[in-house]
Amino acid sequence: MKTAYRLLLCIFAGFATNAAMAQTAAVADGDTSIVQYLERRDTGGEVKIVQPVALAQRLSRTAVTQAGQRSLTVYRVQLFSDNRSTTAKAEADRRAARVREAFADVDVYVTFTSPFWRLRVGNFRSYEDANKILHELKAAFPDMASEMRIVRDRANVEVLDYIND
Repeated sequence: MKTAYRLLLCIFAGFATNAAMAQTAAVADGDTSIVQYLERRDTGGEVKIVQPVALAQRLSRTAVTQAGQRSLTVYRVQLFSDNRSTTAKAEADRRAARVREAFADVDVYVTFTSPFWRLRVGNFRSYEDANKILHELKAAFPDMASEMRIVRDRANVEVLDYIND
């Protein structure tokens, strides 16, 4: 007898849940986000988003990093990445010197993000521009070609304010 009651209770709960979901879906059809749904007057909700300035900066495409600087998403060509603590830094520096000698007009970056030493080249706004230099680098350094790839990175650039006289 208890099993029959439990079965009926489960069936009733399932119908009630489906009905509530259908009603909610009908109300929220015109909304594109949960925030829009909650801001509607007929729902009786009010939404106030409070977030630290640092979070807003990290979420934006161009975050302000320091006074007069802005962080942009750029494309770079990664030529080397290694985590061997004894040899990785020396190898990255050696390869960076080779690249600087052959491509004097391209920015070269040796960075350490634990546990990896990386060698990256360029600050390109588009994937296509990075792809062009990638092919030139592969032709110039065939011994490193298997490790080369295009990556997205962040670059800090100085923001200049121009005053119209």
